[in-house]
Amino acid sequence: MQNERDNLIEEFITTTWDALFRVPQTKLGVTDGGYCSIFASGHDLLERTREAIQTARPDFQVTTQQAYGASLPELTDRPDLGPENMKRLGREYLEQLGEIVDVDLAGDDALVTAYGRMLEDYVRGEMEFNASADAPSAPGA
Repeated sequence: MQNERDNLIEEFITTTWDALFRVPQTKLGVTDGGYCSIFASGHDLLERTREAIQTARPDFQVTTQQAYGASLPELTDRPDLGPENMKRLGREYLEQLGEIVDVDLAGDDALVTAYGRMLEDYVRGEMEFNASADAPSAPGA
C-alpha cells in the first residue's frame, strides 16, 4: 500500500511539472516533448520532493484522479533563462505546490537550489540540442 501511495504522490508531482517546465519551454520554443533531460536530472529531485511532503504530512493522500489530473496555474514568465531566474522559478513552483499539499516546500533552501539546478540543466540541454540540430552538416557526411 505504501508503494502505491509513493507512486501516486510522485505522479502528482510529475504532472505538476508540466506547468513548471512550460516557462522555459516557451522561451526556448520547445513545443513538444523534451522531457528526457528533465527525467535524467530530475528523478532524484522527484523522490526528494515526495519525501519532503510525506515527512511534513504523513497523512497526505492523493487519489488517482488527482495524481494524473493535477495542474498548477501559470507560473510567472521570466525575462531570461539565467540561473537566478531559474532558481526563482523553482521557488515559485515549490510555493504553489506547497500551497496545494499544505507544506512549506519553498522554505527548504536545498530543495529550492536543487530545482534551480534542474531547470538550468534542462535549459542548457535544450540549448545544446537546438545548437547541434541547427549546425550545418559536414560535407560528405
